[in-house]
Amino acid sequence: MKLNATQARELAETFRKLAIQTSEYRAANWAKLKPSQRQDLADAFWSLLNASTDMETRAVGLVIEGSEAALKQLTKATNKARTTVKRIDNAQKAIAIVDKAIGLAGAIALGDASAIAKSAKGLYETATAS
Repeated sequence: MKLNATQARELAETFRKLAIQTSEYRAANWAKLKPSQRQDLADAFWSLLNASTDMETRAVGLVIEGSEAALKQLTKATNKARTTVKRIDNAQKAIAIVDKAIGLAGAIALGDASAIAKSAKGLYETATAS
């Protein structure tokens, strides 16, 4: 389905919020993080923010194959990732979650329906894993 401008902006906003949450997690846990983890989270912040900006820029032309349910699934996965990063106390899990979100953003940019579904599922499973 081709997203309308509102849907694309809403999707972009979920990625922007996840980027901000990633940055806040990094700041709140600075003393506990290894330098490599700090860098991973900083890189993830910029990747997610850039993905969000790209989605907004291409808002009208963004196509996600599938149904309205597919859009709801990836919004649900991204929102779950954001709330999980907000409350977890495990840097490796936070990094794993944002890495999955970056993969989802890449799949969306390519418009690959199979990759989007697989990435959304992987992001949700990573965010909900104990």
